[in-house]
Amino acid sequence: MAVKRVHVFVVAGVLLALPFAQIAQQPQAGRGGQASKKTSSSVQSDDALAKPLDGGLFTTRLAQAWQRVTFKLMTSWIPGENRKGMCRYKLEVSPEKSDPADTTATTSTASEAESTEELMTGVSKCRIFLNLYDSDGFILRKAEVLFTLGVDEKARLKSLWANDSLQMEAREYRQFVAGAWNVTWSCGPR
Repeated sequence: MAVKRVHVFVVAGVLLALPFAQIAQQPQAGRGGQASKKTSSSVQSDDALAKPLDGGLFTTRLAQAWQRVTFKLMTSWIPGENRKGMCRYKLEVSPEKSDPADTTATTSTASEAESTEELMTGVSKCRIFLNLYDSDGFILRKAEVLFTLGVDEKARLKSLWANDSLQMEAREYRQFVAGAWNVTWSCGPR
């Protein structure tokens, strides 16, 4: 009778152990499934971040005697290894477009081109910083922008542009997308 009890306990122990072993394996499979689902949805949302985002315009006067200039920002985000993604940006600066309804402007095209060239030459000598903010107005990043000269078909300077990137995690990029941007500058005499 003692042998029967041992067999009953062994059999009962094995029968009880099987469901626990299966249950123990299911959460691991479930966690893996959930993790891959999270990774999959994270990858999908990261894919959405890779699409170019029009950041809009920022118009300002860099010096009191200068014409106003307009900065245009485009951004996107690409993933990298070890959560080291990149915020790519294109920043263009050009003279503020005059109002087409304004009939008081009588400058000729040649003098306008010279004026634009003079203005952009002055702007190219400034130190310009791109500032990225979160939705609460706290600065996430501040980066000095190095511009390339944009010329027209007659090799006259008409704009400045930059195409660069900053190391940034997706979480931080999402914070910026919900926030704002502007530029700050330091200009010497023209």
